[in-house]
Amino acid sequence: MEKEDLFLISHAEDLQRRCMTRIIPAFTAFLDVRQQSLLTAHFRYSPDTRPVFPGGYEDAERRVCAFLPEYLDEADFAGISAIRVQTAAALPKPLTHRDYLGALMGMGLRRETVGDILVRQDGADILILSDIQDFLLSNFEQAGRARFRAVPISFDALTVPQAGITVVRETVSTLRLDSVVSAAFRLSRGNAAAYIEAGRVFVNGMEIIKKDQKVAQGDKITLRGKGKAVLRAVLGVSKKDRIFIEIEQYK
Repeated sequence: MEKEDLFLISHAEDLQRRCMTRIIPAFTAFLDVRQQSLLTAHFRYSPDTRPVFPGGYEDAERRVCAFLPEYLDEADFAGISAIRVQTAAALPKPLTHRDYLGALMGMGLRRETVGDILVRQDGADILILSDIQDFLLSNFEQAGRARFRAVPISFDALTVPQAGITVVRETVSTLRLDSVVSAAFRLSRGNAAAYIEAGRVFVNGMEIIKKDQKVAQGDKITLRGKGKAVLRAVLGVSKKDRIFIEIEQYK
């Protein structure tokens, strides 16, 4: 395990103890999918308070790991907030995720203080740690050459871009993870296996490094840097013993 992973686990354990002893919410900064998977696995069988992973909306990629006292539900967690920026409709070229993130980092913020950035043609909704909200409302005014004003919004008001979904039918020799990843992301089976062993594949949010792990109908597969897919249906077996599957690919 990497040194950074051990530090993250130790930090999360400290937060868990703080929550239990002081009866207050305690949480990390925003984590990527791999870090979330690491902490989910670490605390899976914990007899004490287990973490939740709020991200602002259902399909959030970046989330915080939060330990909550019994009196507090996840829906009442106030550690993250959302802001909206609106650009001029007449911009020659819409701002990108990179533009917004670069502007935020240029203000001296750390990457882990910012969650998902939901980009629209005329602006973006941005998830942030609540303790930097006032700073951004007062100071976040420009990205690239575009000027705007940041305003707070509720999670219910978030505009989540619709993912492009393609439904494909394939045949595989087995429901092993390397075989399904190969079909879902148009890779050779060898390349799929290499991605899995490198820790870049997640099934239902959990990092899986065993290429022979079985995949079941309904499982959500994420290949970091390549996209997401869902094994929507297992349709039967051909006369040559190949398995018909239906996959939803998200772009």
